[in-house]
Amino acid sequence: MLSARAAPSLVRAARLCTAATRRVTADALVRHVDVSPVAETSTAFVGRSVDLGWGRVYGGQTMAQALAACQKLVGGDFSVHQLSCHFLRGGDVSADIRFDCE
Repeated sequence: MLSARAAPSLVRAARLCTAATRRVTADALVRHVDVSPVAETSTAFVGRSVDLGWGRVYGGQTMAQALAACQKLVGGDFSVHQLSCHFLRGGDVSADIRFDCE
């Protein structure tokens, strides 16, 4: 049985573990959303697919990578007003996704 003195320490430890998990999760999210330029002067970017066990690419990841590619192209002077997508078919998790930006 826990003493009344030990309980606050356990609560603090649980909060620290939760905060650390959030940081790891946030870092993983940034890595999954990041895109790489195809060439140094190119307006095309490549995003890596993440297999979440569904057998196809998660649409939210595709949207986030598309937005990341556009932001890398235009820089920090612009902000997003609206983003919408239509997915015509499921993406292959074993293939990278190419984003051609204008």
